[in-house]
Amino acid sequence: MKSAIRSVGILLVALVILIAAATLILPRLIDPGMVRDRIGALVKDKTGRELVIAGDIGWSVFPWLGVEIADLRLANAAGFGAQPFAEIAAVQARVKLLPLLRKEVEMSTVVLDGLAIHLARAKDGRSNWDDLIKPASPAKAQGKRTSSTDVAAAFAIGGVQVRNARLLWEDHAAGTQQSIEQLNLQLGAIRPDQPIDVSLEFVAKAGAPVIESAITLRGQVTPTRAFKRIVGRDLNLNISAKGKSLPAGHLDAKLVAQMLYDVDKGSLDLNGLILNMLDLTLRGRIQGAGIGGEAPRYNGVLSVDRGSPRSLLQALGQPLPETSDRNVLENIEAGFDFKATATTMQLSKLKLRLDDSTMTGTLGIKNFTKPAIDFNLALDNIDLDRYLPPRQPETVAAADADAVAKPAATDVQPKAKSKAKSKAESGGQQANANAKNKQKAAAGAFPVEMLRALNLNGRLSIGVLKAYQLRSSDVKISVSAKDGLVQVFPARANLYQGTYTGNIRVDVRGKQPRIALDEKVAGVQAEPLLKDMLGEAKVTGTADVALKLTAVGNRPPAIRKTLNGNARFAFTDGVIKGMDVLGEIRQAYGLLRGKPQAAGVSNQTEFSAVTGTATVTNGVLNNPDLVGKSPLLQVQGAGTANLVTQLLDYRINATLVDSLEGKGELTGRPIPVQITGPFAKPKVSVDLQQVLKQEAKKQLQKQLEDKLDSDTLKGLFGR
Repeated sequence: MKSAIRSVGILLVALVILIAAATLILPRLIDPGMVRDRIGALVKDKTGRELVIAGDIGWSVFPWLGVEIADLRLANAAGFGAQPFAEIAAVQARVKLLPLLRKEVEMSTVVLDGLAIHLARAKDGRSNWDDLIKPASPAKAQGKRTSSTDVAAAFAIGGVQVRNARLLWEDHAAGTQQSIEQLNLQLGAIRPDQPIDVSLEFVAKAGAPVIESAITLRGQVTPTRAFKRIVGRDLNLNISAKGKSLPAGHLDAKLVAQMLYDVDKGSLDLNGLILNMLDLTLRGRIQGAGIGGEAPRYNGVLSVDRGSPRSLLQALGQPLPETSDRNVLENIEAGFDFKATATTMQLSKLKLRLDDSTMTGTLGIKNFTKPAIDFNLALDNIDLDRYLPPRQPETVAAADADAVAKPAATDVQPKAKSKAKSKAESGGQQANANAKNKQKAAAGAFPVEMLRALNLNGRLSIGVLKAYQLRSSDVKISVSAKDGLVQVFPARANLYQGTYTGNIRVDVRGKQPRIALDEKVAGVQAEPLLKDMLGEAKVTGTADVALKLTAVGNRPPAIRKTLNGNARFAFTDGVIKGMDVLGEIRQAYGLLRGKPQAAGVSNQTEFSAVTGTATVTNGVLNNPDLVGKSPLLQVQGAGTANLVTQLLDYRINATLVDSLEGKGELTGRPIPVQITGPFAKPKVSVDLQQVLKQEAKKQLQKQLEDKLDSDTLKGLFGR
């Protein structure tokens, strides 16, 4: 495309030269037909193409040597059809006569009306301008440069007007078409080292579906001699685009900048840059090197003024996300230094502020086609829960319960007809609820395709973090992802007066995501953690927990069903709420002795230590070695916790280590206790009958033994 633009420039220069030549010979050539033949022959000799002048030719002599030609057509290259390569409806140029005697060229405004250029590339890669590009030898090129400098020193044009021009670009190899239409260009007086007023407007059409952009440019351009250095001042570019593929169907942008372009050095400097787009304002400076070469490079400093993410989303035609806090997404601002090439970008001194959070660091991208991202970022604080949808635990629980209960639902028969109406009335509400539940379940899925394409390596630190109601500080994580394998390791954080360490892997190379977790918490206070996470704390104390688990699936229910691995846990100096093992033993003992007692008021079980290990198989946790200790009670047992159905099933033996209100007969004897039911509300059952039966049996046996011993003694003494 660059060579096409160059060819167009060469063509325009050639046309101007031809016009200037015509102004010199026309006064001596009266016959228009002869003029057509001479100009046509000259073009044929230089380009090998036919130039047809189908319109009238007019001229003037003094004080201006002028020419006006109508309806010019330059033939297309062979193999590109009969459509002309270039057409001009009318051209007008005049050269002042007397300055020519001083070897100076002073022209009035050059007018090109109805210019149309058709650029094309064939399926075999040939373009219809290849034959117009004839590289010159170094010696000739140097000669041309010298002569162009000399000519420019004594060359002046009163201005240039291009009216209603059109440029069509057809790439048959790629199957694309682009066009510039309704182009109008107005240039003021052109003199070396003098500012030139520029006014340009056109409509560009490109893409599929087509994006139509109305573009205007205003400002001043100052070229040095031979156009080796170009300075642009007060450049104002306005773009108004519309198309189905654009956000909200349209996009408006305004750019203001100062420019310095050095042709020989290939350097570009855009300063005082202000870009207004999508309700945001970007400011800064951009510098470029190697412009026009094979490896251009850019660097600069950019900043984004404070704006509103909500307004940005609306400008992009995107729906506003549902957030727990309606006051978020109100403020955003950013600033960074950058270096870029055609395939890479590196951001440094990055500072991004979103609402009350500030992120700093570096970010790099390689290969824009398949981006490889590296970063080192630090975030001071963020409350992610403010940006997440409102919590609805009852809806999620209902969805899980529905998923568990589905196998049994097929056995339920319709009730009486009297209930049919109410069922029908509630059907719509139930359908809506099910739809919402499905949406929430889908929201928890891994974005598999995105993870497969992800290629990144970086580090992130967060000073204070709140996410999913959990609070942590000094968070430090390293993330790597490539070819569908994502790993978060190492991961460290302080939370609830303890520490967290973890190694998380997600493998999406297969049909289903595979998850591997290796996580540990040490010295964590269980009560505030559980209260933040679940809304209430059933366990208090200091927790040490280690998990090594794997799972397969892309939805939470599937992940729970495929959990496998092992765990170990230790809780110290706390209580288990919702179950009073000691109280249950007291009540059971009272009932058996015919002295019922009121239920305990504590409704909790104190402990000094609870430890155990577990294996997890398909979502069922098997704990064979539960051990608990408290001042009055010791516990040993085993059981399961079904993570799929959320049900407990434990059998433990509780041993009193001290007398309970004078009931010393239970001290030191294992008391069977059964804990069953849902996680949220377990049921505790105590079996004292067996204990008391064994105690009564022992007492009876002792009495019999005592009696036998007494009878034996009596026999020995003859009594």
